[in-house]
Amino acid sequence: MINFWSAWNFAKRDLRGSFKNFSIFLMSLGLGVCVITAVETLSVAIKNGLKADANLLLGGDIELRLVQRPASKNQLQFLEFHSESLSNTVEMRAMAVPFSQSVRPSLISLKAVDLPYPLYGKLKTTPSLFQNNFLQKRANIWGAVIDPILLKKLKIKLGSKIKIGDAIFEIRGTITKEPDKAASFIQFGPRVMVSMNAINETGLILPGSQIKYFYRVRLKPTDTVTKFKERLNSMHPNAGWRIRDTSDAVPGVKRFVERLTLFLNFVGLTVLLVGGVGVSVAVRAYLATKTRTIATLKCLGAPSQLICSIYLIQVLIMAGIAILLGLIIGWFLPQAAISILEPIFPIKPISGFYLPPLARASAFGLITAISFALWPLGQSQAIKPTQLFQNQDIPLAALPPTPYLVSILFGAISLVFIIVSGTTETHFSWWFVIGAISTFIILNCAAATIQFLAKKVHCTKPILRIAVANLYRPNSTIRTVMLSLGLGLSVLISVVLIQRNLTKLIVDRQPGDAPAFFFIDIQPSQIIPFDKVIKTLDRISHLEKAASIRGRIVRIANTLVKDAKITPESQWAVRGDRALTYAAVPSPNTEIVKGKWWAKDYSGVPLISLDSGLARGFGVDVGDTITFNILGQEITATIANLREIDWKTLRFNFAIIFAPGTLEDAPHSYLAAVHTPSNAELEIEQAITDKFSNISVIRVREALEEAARIVEGVGWAMNGLALVTVLAGILVLAGTFATTQIQRVRDSTVLKVFGATRSQIIAIYLLESGLLGLITSIIAAAIGAITSWALIVFLFHLTWEWFPGDIFLTIGFVVLFSTSFGVLSTWKALGNKVSPYLRNS
Repeated sequence: MINFWSAWNFAKRDLRGSFKNFSIFLMSLGLGVCVITAVETLSVAIKNGLKADANLLLGGDIELRLVQRPASKNQLQFLEFHSESLSNTVEMRAMAVPFSQSVRPSLISLKAVDLPYPLYGKLKTTPSLFQNNFLQKRANIWGAVIDPILLKKLKIKLGSKIKIGDAIFEIRGTITKEPDKAASFIQFGPRVMVSMNAINETGLILPGSQIKYFYRVRLKPTDTVTKFKERLNSMHPNAGWRIRDTSDAVPGVKRFVERLTLFLNFVGLTVLLVGGVGVSVAVRAYLATKTRTIATLKCLGAPSQLICSIYLIQVLIMAGIAILLGLIIGWFLPQAAISILEPIFPIKPISGFYLPPLARASAFGLITAISFALWPLGQSQAIKPTQLFQNQDIPLAALPPTPYLVSILFGAISLVFIIVSGTTETHFSWWFVIGAISTFIILNCAAATIQFLAKKVHCTKPILRIAVANLYRPNSTIRTVMLSLGLGLSVLISVVLIQRNLTKLIVDRQPGDAPAFFFIDIQPSQIIPFDKVIKTLDRISHLEKAASIRGRIVRIANTLVKDAKITPESQWAVRGDRALTYAAVPSPNTEIVKGKWWAKDYSGVPLISLDSGLARGFGVDVGDTITFNILGQEITATIANLREIDWKTLRFNFAIIFAPGTLEDAPHSYLAAVHTPSNAELEIEQAITDKFSNISVIRVREALEEAARIVEGVGWAMNGLALVTVLAGILVLAGTFATTQIQRVRDSTVLKVFGATRSQIIAIYLLESGLLGLITSIIAAAIGAITSWALIVFLFHLTWEWFPGDIFLTIGFVVLFSTSFGVLSTWKALGNKVSPYLRNS
């Protein structure tokens, strides 16, 4: 305790007037803490909003969904008897056809509602309409409210009429707020809402059509979700409906928020790691100004532990200030964002003061500050007092003493533990940890290698020789520059390459193998007439057709899905209903990797062909079984073969294909893909929609263009986040050049004494900064390229491509930037006169 109070008193006195030396420390650490705090706080606010509005977002206390078929009479009676109120809705894709021949029909997301709707919240429209009758018939025409986007798309206005299927609807308002919209995370086309009584007149309710039936229950006050679900499963165990309650009201939104939070946290941690380099630079520079103080204390008998405690306390004080500033700004940013962006959020985030995000960010900041500060503190312990009095520029020890290394290792393990334990996506966390450690090691090894090679280089030009020598001189900035800029630049380049690969994948597909249209909900009785219409049309190069029926996986190898061990990349296959098909023969491009295809005239027990990726994710092989619930009936099928599917193509890639004899008699529909030149699209679309009012059309070209815009927008956002890491690196770079100001003044003075001109000195530092920037950029580009390749190939399962133009542009910018920094930091040194410095040396 005596040593602590002595260290505390020394630290307080010594810190007076030294705050300016910690500016880079405060900014570097504070920026990382700010990012993590803002991300975590906003995530908690959104999740709390989801939880608070769960009933409203779900549309009830419990939601039951059936696909392709409505609930039976007995099931409806059960729901009505055991609920306080019951709401029925139907959702499907359809075509909205305007009465103007010059405007093309539009794919819409049709929703039919029945009173009471909604059970929670209120549907808001413009103009405000009386809910009980605004969708009912007037003058023999049904009413509809629509997404405002559809007004522009169809070039119509309120009061206009559109045709959906065989029915005509009058547009009576636009939807301002649809309470349960967030539950439908993905929609195909703008929303059109009509009455449940009107949906039957459209002629769209046909056997096998891709229709979703929702039954939302408001429980009785004396009932609970658990009891209701137990009764439901007991009375209707094989109903085949998907059941959700308020604990998982909007799983799509929740997963999106969690994945986004995970990515943003990784950005924040990267910023914090770069900031840790800034902490190390700042502490090292601060200790350089305290060499005579340290020497005096050592000569007066102060032990090394006391001296270390003094400066460690100062680091903790500065870390506390930086963390506090980061917490304040990081907490304020999401509160301001929620206030400004509340109208565009699918739910209302709940602003508040949440301790877990603040504690997590504080822990990250504190451990990072101590771990990176201990390195230069430990290095300074090996310096003798006589050396300190003789020369202020004594090189620090290569490694700190063992106790410091153990403490640094403990800090690193603590960071890894917090990162991994703070998320359910532990595999992503481990990949981030491995990537960060690997990048640090690579950049450090690269810096050491460059220094070693620089010693071996013999340049004949004096200016170039001095610039190269500066790379390996004592206290060279090469390691700091490579770590600070290299880490951020690696993230930026990897993000740029990922975004460019995804965009190119979509853009290149448009004129190539992508069909012009997908036609959906074709009835079996319409197949022959559909083919006849297609044959009468010219310039159709290719036509593909496939049967389609929806089914849900309920057991994998006799194990219930909820108990099965499924890898994260295969979870999508069991989250809801999947598209199934059947085929007697494989398609021409089928690649069977294990097992054999069945005979063309096969008739026997149910067999399936399974995607090999799903097989790995499910942990199954040829001969194992998978059980499906199809239209309320459970069917167990044996895996006959495994196929390697190229998911990046726009062919009919069904993950699960049944052998003949199982699905043919079940109600189902067909899909068709038509390949045709763009100038023939309008004629083909009109011919099909005029003949078949129930068939919906997906324009692939428009869908791909929209996907490209989304990827581009996400890419810009990701680039912006990656630039934050580069900004942190720039702060560290600025601090590094600032801390070497004294060294540069001394070097400039020596060069002037030996006759060097101002232009020659500028050229030396220009070459040094340029070489540093170029080497760092090349290594960062290699790391970023490898990272993007791994993600594209192993995560997205796509083909990776190199984009040298983007890389060279980024490298050129960084080289120019680092060179400019080097020259600016040298400019002041060039202005100093030689004689005053020589007299005081």
